[in-house]
Amino acid sequence: MRRTNRSRTVLADPAFRTRAANPYNARLYDAVRGTGWQVQEFSYLGMLRGPAVVHVHWPELLFLSSHRPVQVAVRIRLFFALLRLARLRGTRLFWTAHNIGHHETRSTPSMRRLLRRRWGAEVDGALVLSADAVTALRVEYPEFAAVPVTVTPHGHYRGDYDFSPSRENAREALGLDPDRTLVVHVGQIRPYKNVPALVRAVAGIPGRPADLLVAGSANADLRAEIEDAIEDAIGAAGAAVADGAAVADGAAVADGAAVADGAAVAAGAEVSAGAEVSAGAEVSAGAEVSGATGTGDAARAAGTAGAGSAAGPAGIRFDHGHIPDEKMGAYLRAADLVVLPYTAIQNSGSAILALSAGRPVVVPDLGGMAELAVSIGSEWVHTYRGDFDSAALAAALEWWRDTPRAGAPDLDHLDWPAIAATTVAAYQDAVGGPRVRRRPS
Repeated sequence: MRRTNRSRTVLADPAFRTRAANPYNARLYDAVRGTGWQVQEFSYLGMLRGPAVVHVHWPELLFLSSHRPVQVAVRIRLFFALLRLARLRGTRLFWTAHNIGHHETRSTPSMRRLLRRRWGAEVDGALVLSADAVTALRVEYPEFAAVPVTVTPHGHYRGDYDFSPSRENAREALGLDPDRTLVVHVGQIRPYKNVPALVRAVAGIPGRPADLLVAGSANADLRAEIEDAIEDAIGAAGAAVADGAAVADGAAVADGAAVADGAAVAAGAEVSAGAEVSAGAEVSAGAEVSGATGTGDAARAAGTAGAGSAAGPAGIRFDHGHIPDEKMGAYLRAADLVVLPYTAIQNSGSAILALSAGRPVVVPDLGGMAELAVSIGSEWVHTYRGDFDSAALAAALEWWRDTPRAGAPDLDHLDWPAIAATTVAAYQDAVGGPRVRRRPS
């Protein structure tokens, strides 16, 4: 059995087990290992060995992810009992505060208060992803006034996904229109990400200058809300039939469809919402054109999104479900602009992911987003204030169209070895010095 160097061992939750879902932690700890430290996945047994550092990223997931308050209470009390024993060997507790507040409420109020009280008293060092978060953390946790807080930026995702396809090739693979301006939103969908508002914003701009692709999984209620927003957009769209188009009695042209001058739609044919019939095209009796552009000879499908997809007006598409790694890169490379209209945010891994793919991003002027714009460049990160609506999206599209930018943003300052070096330096300062003792509030 290989012996570990306890003085240079970190027990992390999570360390590597989430690599497939989000490479962030695995990339960080791969780089920490590169500094000579040993990294182990968190376990209660591991705490008994007295590692130099226990590093937790999302305490609400470690402790509160149970519907049984008794189980939550046992987790919290066991952790801090074992931490007390580990402290006899010099163990220090670190927390990366990814978001100062929680996006979702877990467990019961009494259990949240218990965790908040113990956590505020026991953390020895905190890491945050932006300078803005230092102030936000100390406002939320006044007892952290004397706790060292270190800024370690969110590392990039280059090398984690295939970002090699061109815009054109990515669109061909996904069945997307090669010429339309495309707004994209990808990743796990949660209420604070405000996706229904994004659907309404795209549908509400006169002339529909951009298409929208939303990809990711949502719970049943949120999925229904997004699909309702798409249906509402269809109802608001209306059918656009040019004066010179021939639409026979008995033909069905749905709201949101477009029939161009010189096109012919025969009796009994159906043109669905989101479909376009071009000049010179003929849609025969009994034919259906759905989510497609009819050309002179045939209809080219707007895309086969697979199970769980929903097509809407003017290219609003919702691909519901888990996004495999090989498709994540294609979604982002197909985009012209990635829009993240969050209602609450401190830091955004999704923004870093979009920038890693070489795509400009739109975010609210909340938390550390203005700082992100400064560090990456205002040509790559556009911030807006207030509610996200059609006017905010129109301004973002104008920024995207009129702002010169290079082929890809400079993300060298987000390289993982530098982030790991800063993290390890914080560990070493805490392990080598006395603890800052605080009473539970």
